[in-house]
Amino acid sequence: MSTKIEIHKDIKEKLAKMAKMLAEKDETLEVKEVLKDILNSYKEEYAKNREFTWEDEEEHQSYTFGVVYRLYMTAGPTSMLDIIPIGFATPNVSSKGTFGNLYAAFIEEGAYQLKNVVLKNGNCDILDNITLYQKYQVPGSLSKQDGSIWLSDNVNVKSLKPVDPGIKPEQLINKLQIPKVPLSDVWEFVSKLAEGKDGKWYADKNDWRMIKGQIIRKYQGKNKNGIEFYTYTIFDPSSVDMDQVTEDGRIIGEFGIFLDKRLWVYPVDSICYFLGPVSKREATDEKAEQISMNAYSVIPIRIVKEN
Repeated sequence: MSTKIEIHKDIKEKLAKMAKMLAEKDETLEVKEVLKDILNSYKEEYAKNREFTWEDEEEHQSYTFGVVYRLYMTAGPTSMLDIIPIGFATPNVSSKGTFGNLYAAFIEEGAYQLKNVVLKNGNCDILDNITLYQKYQVPGSLSKQDGSIWLSDNVNVKSLKPVDPGIKPEQLINKLQIPKVPLSDVWEFVSKLAEGKDGKWYADKNDWRMIKGQIIRKYQGKNKNGIEFYTYTIFDPSSVDMDQVTEDGRIIGEFGIFLDKRLWVYPVDSICYFLGPVSKREATDEKAEQISMNAYSVIPIRIVKEN
């Protein structure tokens, strides 16, 4: 619902500052998009409160600002939330700080949902102090902006205690309705696209696939900015077509996985489930069309010993 209203200048300035503060807290958010959402909410709340008796327009708008402030700046009341972490992305370090994403199962209204738990600065240490697929209680709140979970600042990560969630990893993935895709069909199940802060389009970080494969190569390298990266190459021996070979002699059924160092722990010949968004790189004059996955979670099925 949209309502025509002339928002007072001082309140509009406060709303703009709110948007800036929220975007600084979560670098995945754009100020202009947050402000647009806040202004729409302000108009909706203003219309809802017309039935009340107000001394004047200033009181009406001041009250409306108070409601919107509660909705956004408190992000709902902070409380202890039960989550089951299932994966994470490598934190990004920038001039604004260190930002990370922990992905967790969260039960809301009886349904399992995949939530993005926003990590900032010291809270990124959680990634070194948790066990995936175990249940934890964390202090935080649900964001009205995008449904993500915002942790309270400076969580004592070493105090977090794991509890058996009473559900196996594969069962949990089924509850979250993450599609299990055969490696031979992965080209047909590329993740949807989402616009990045740079205006370019990337695979949606929340649109996951689950793929089973045997690890045939491990590789560690550095990109052009000197940042280390870690990869697996996997394939499905039951469906590989030996007659489909690339120009450099590789079997087309091979598939590239990019992942965090903390997930890069399984030896070659191990069989695992890999979970995360699948992206496609369009063909160029120099390179053929290619797909790969940013794996935020790995579920081992058969682990071999290192030689």
